[in-house]
Amino acid sequence: MRHSFVSLVAGSCLLAACGSDPAPDPSAIMDDTGASTGEDDSSSGASDPMTEMEDEERLDVPAVEEMTCQKIDFLFVIDNSGSMSDEQERLIDGFPGFIEGIEESIEQYDYHLMVVTVDTEPPLLSNSACDEQFGAGRVSAASGQPCGIGGGDGDGAHRYADADSEDLSEVFECVAEVGTEGSGHEMPIWSMAQALTEQTFPGGCNEGFLRDDAILVVTVITDEEDDEDFDSPGGPEIWKDVLVSAKHGDEDAIVMLGLLGDTGLDDGVCEPFDNGGQGAQDAPRLREFVDSFSRGSWTSVCRGDYAPFFNQAVADIGEACLEFDPPG
Repeated sequence: MRHSFVSLVAGSCLLAACGSDPAPDPSAIMDDTGASTGEDDSSSGASDPMTEMEDEERLDVPAVEEMTCQKIDFLFVIDNSGSMSDEQERLIDGFPGFIEGIEESIEQYDYHLMVVTVDTEPPLLSNSACDEQFGAGRVSAASGQPCGIGGGDGDGAHRYADADSEDLSEVFECVAEVGTEGSGHEMPIWSMAQALTEQTFPGGCNEGFLRDDAILVVTVITDEEDDEDFDSPGGPEIWKDVLVSAKHGDEDAIVMLGLLGDTGLDDGVCEPFDNGGQGAQDAPRLREFVDSFSRGSWTSVCRGDYAPFFNQAVADIGEACLEFDPPG
């Protein structure tokens, strides 16, 4: 049974001990869906950085000695519906350079990395109750191949890669191969919220993933909108409240990234979504959500190469590290 976003906001407030920027009053949330108007939001805060970059360009990032944070929690929310095969391949291709840029900028950094999908479709050869939990981290590819993550139901098991993983790029290539058998009613924000609230509570599938003294980097990749009437409840404002509450009200500790549909924009890259799985739906609600963060940026999910976008993200993460003041 799906819980309301009211309970999620309340739960995330408990998780965050209701920090300096507490979640809004639940009674107000019940009357405010936060729905987007659907108008062109291309002029909002964080525009597509790809228009400013050449594919081979590598951005400068702060020097290693300037970094103040050592811990980063990476959450990837990957659409596993039938039209996402090419996009998953481009995501996997762009990941090694992304991680390399971070490793060059932060000496001996400590990471957690977790992948979730947008529905509850379990991988083949599922052997864990968590495989069927919405928002639970993946530990195997869609084929059932184990990905070298400490998954399972035993004591001490976890559903995210960490500094003990032998080759993070290889682990990611495996776990990000989430397949294309998922539901056509994608709920990426609901999955993100579950992954960072209820599933992180003591006894939850993702217990231990989210750390108070770490930067949180969330990447959502989907070629469809998170529709108001069919998919995740609430809207951009509520979605942001839930995510910020999970980080003790500290928005500056979050880097929010999106690979999203831009069909409705004048300079959009995507063609309209068709029955053959080509193109993408326009995603004004998801773009509004990403743009609402001070360190939020997105690019078109239809671009042929995601690496330049991830290069820009390295710089954003570096800035977040410089300003991060871990609690306590």
